[in-house]
Amino acid sequence: MIRNGYKCDTTAGNILITMYAKCGSLEEAQEVFDHMACKDSVSWNSLINGYIQKGHHDEGTKLFKIMEKTDVRPDSITIVAVLSTCTQLGDLSLGKELHSNVIKMGLASNLLVGNALMDMYSKCGSVEDALQEFEKMETRDLVSWNTIVVGCVQAGNCGLGLKIFRKMKAEGVTPDVATMLGILPACSFLAAKRHGKDSGSILKTVGNAIPIGNALN
Repeated sequence: MIRNGYKCDTTAGNILITMYAKCGSLEEAQEVFDHMACKDSVSWNSLINGYIQKGHHDEGTKLFKIMEKTDVRPDSITIVAVLSTCTQLGDLSLGKELHSNVIKMGLASNLLVGNALMDMYSKCGSVEDALQEFEKMETRDLVSWNTIVVGCVQAGNCGLGLKIFRKMKAEGVTPDVATMLGILPACSFLAAKRHGKDSGSILKTVGNAIPIGNALN
């Protein structure tokens, strides 16, 4: 690539960063990044994701904070990546800081960001904040419903988890295997035989359409 004159090409640089990061050569990825004359959001996201996916959360977070001081604006991909770090580390403080940035950047209505925020709040032990985010969402997908249902159940609020599950069905959203695996422990915990049979019936229907073994792999 250097011999053919692609050394200063942003797209070529981004491809190299991604390749090195996915091959576990983060030093080489960083070197390519540092020598790029022009960096775009893909450049930053590729390296940030590279660090985070290899478990180097501090480096990924530091790079994100440097990015915030540049002319390149973080996008939904950047935010989701850094939120995953907050989720894995249980860092609620950084998660809330990111949430404030999300609002300032006008990304609060982004579906992927909203789902990531709910997941972060739930897994950091703040289900109340997750519920508030869920209620504010203008659009929801199956991931949104699954995230909040599982979050409630794992926090021990099984009754609310079942209530949201029923609301999900009432709004015409079809549960999948992940939904069922998330809600059935609540049925057992509450010894709610009627709800358990209801959930089991849906699980059987979903299982006929989606092989459970494949869904879990």
